[in-house]
Amino acid sequence: MSVRGTASLPATDDLVGRPVFDADGEKVGNIDGLYLDPQDGSVRYLAIETGWFGERRHVIPIEDVTARGSDPDKEILLPYSRRTLSLAPTFVPDEDITIADESDVQEHFGFESYRDILEARQTTPAPTPEIAEAEIQDALSRGDDPLSIRTKRWGI
Repeated sequence: MSVRGTASLPATDDLVGRPVFDADGEKVGNIDGLYLDPQDGSVRYLAIETGWFGERRHVIPIEDVTARGSDPDKEILLPYSRRTLSLAPTFVPDEDITIADESDVQEHFGFESYRDILEARQTTPAPTPEIAEAEIQDALSRGDDPLSIRTKRWGI
């Protein structure tokens, strides 16, 4: 298991339980779990238990996370405010997140989402929504970047 694109973070085995701080340096919670990419096993999201919503937790894209300090006391830093985090989608612990859930998280934190990719593929003369989604799912299952899929002309 690896942490995608974040060389300064502790090893994945040491992430759970670490304190998490917002852009103002205020503690907002602790890492409660990891969500992994099913293709390569790398960490895609961190689950942050904030205590704001009881048995729910926020999911943070790993690309947004940095660390400060030195092992074994590294702290996890987020580039956004407590308010931005509090408005983020929340999820029940011990449940997988769906592609729709991922899109909600990606959109909230300003990343291009699965929905954006799907909509971009449905311009004339693009395939129907069902075909576009099937192509994207196929690319994801192969481990390909769905942004690299070329629109195919159907019919004619």
